[in-house]
Amino acid sequence: MDQALAYIATLRTGIMEKVKARAAAAREDNRADLLLLLKSAQLQSTATSSPRPTASSPTSLPWSRTGPMRETPSHGSLYSKA
Repeated sequence: MDQALAYIATLRTGIMEKVKARAAAAREDNRADLLLLLKSAQLQSTATSSPRPTASSPTSLPWSRTGPMRETPSHGSLYSKA
């Protein structure tokens, strides 16, 4: 019996690594499948509702904060839309 326990003890690390790898692969497969469902739900939500811009939303501004900007000669460091 002691020999059997000693033999199993030598296999323990390999068995545990194998089980952990299998669990990690299953998690990744589940994640990929669930991500498809999440994206599908997001597309449905976007298609059925049209979000309105709010006053604090950058999309409600007549110009984009990330758009091209240039320095105006009369104001030095102030910027205006190019």
